Amino acid sequence: MRKSLKAWAKGARESILAPHIAGYTDALERGWRFERDYFAEVCREYHAKIDWRIADCEEPPEPLPAYNKFALPVVKMLSEEETVKKRERIVVLNEATHLSLAEV
Repeated sequence: MRKSLKAWAKGARESILAPHIAGYTDALERGWRFERDYFAEVCREYHAKIDWRIADCEEPPEPLPAYNKFALPVVKMLSEEETVKKRERIVVLNEATHLSLAEV
């Protein structure tokens, strides 16, 4: 699975992740806690801009929404089944995001 996720960030996904490469590299050099915290912030931004339902082969609608790290997330009521699917999908997306940042 790791090989299939490499070079995953293209288009809008790349436009979200590319500005974080230097910050992520710096966080890696500072230690695992800095890396963990920085990566968590990158994931929050990614998920705020791209809906979890959008397939990897699809480009999200442009323009991407603005991201405000201080804004409260919008809570959407999901069924129990949708909540499980969302949780599983976010794990996959976070892994792909991590690999995309780490490969640079």
